[in-house]
Amino acid sequence: MKKHRLFVLLSAAVCIVFALGGCAGKTSGENGTRPPVPPDPPVTEPPEDEKKPIDRTDIFIDDGDDKPIPPPYEFDDSVKYDYSGVTYTNRWGGFTDGGGAYTGIADHGNLALCEDPGFPYGTISCTVRSNDLVDTGIIFCASETGDVYDEAEMSYYFYFLGMGGSAYLGKWNGPKNEWQALTVVSLGKAVDPDKEYELKVILKANNIACFMDGELMFGFKDKEFLTGTGFGMRVNAHPDVNASSSAAGVTISDLTVSSGYIVG
Repeated sequence: MKKHRLFVLLSAAVCIVFALGGCAGKTSGENGTRPPVPPDPPVTEPPEDEKKPIDRTDIFIDDGDDKPIPPPYEFDDSVKYDYSGVTYTNRWGGFTDGGGAYTGIADHGNLALCEDPGFPYGTISCTVRSNDLVDTGIIFCASETGDVYDEAEMSYYFYFLGMGGSAYLGKWNGPKNEWQALTVVSLGKAVDPDKEYELKVILKANNIACFMDGELMFGFKDKEFLTGTGFGMRVNAHPDVNASSSAAGVTISDLTVSSGYIVG
């Protein structure tokens, strides 16, 4: 009897010890449920002197496939260009300038270009009022050595609000007679002719970041980077797709160019 009482007392003591100290092998409660999980430790902000600014244009580009590829020339973005007196020359079709609001005049397509000063890096943006049957937007990294009308010797990138509703980065290589769709993102709806859309390109070396209405659409890194520095605007019609497609009357305004990398 005494041995039985001693065994009961020892068993109770062991239970108390486990209750107070816990058991490393215990994974569930008496009813089969997991015990409460302790809260995560509080997150503390790093000291102010450890908070370093982030080069936002770098995180827009996916370098997961390889290391960042340098452009085919020595890249130096220390020069700041003056774009306060920029003028655009009509090279195909044309635009009328209504106090900084450029309106396309030709049905088939319109292209205007600035070559001095050049745009080797920085930010270029504009506001477009377009429609769902044309492509409207920004030209950059443009170079030309021949007839621009048929673009046989002209190369450039074209970031535009595309027909059918898309953010579209394309590349024209005149000498190769080659058009490439580099990146296309659907907006999920048709282009609203009564709405103004803001387009913006940040160009840093061979890294291209494209925005629409303040939202990053995509980043692209071109391994065969175009080294031209001309920039401007273009509207392109597609009568082969829809007979009603016309580039006339489409407007591009607030065309702003800077040597800085302007994210906001």
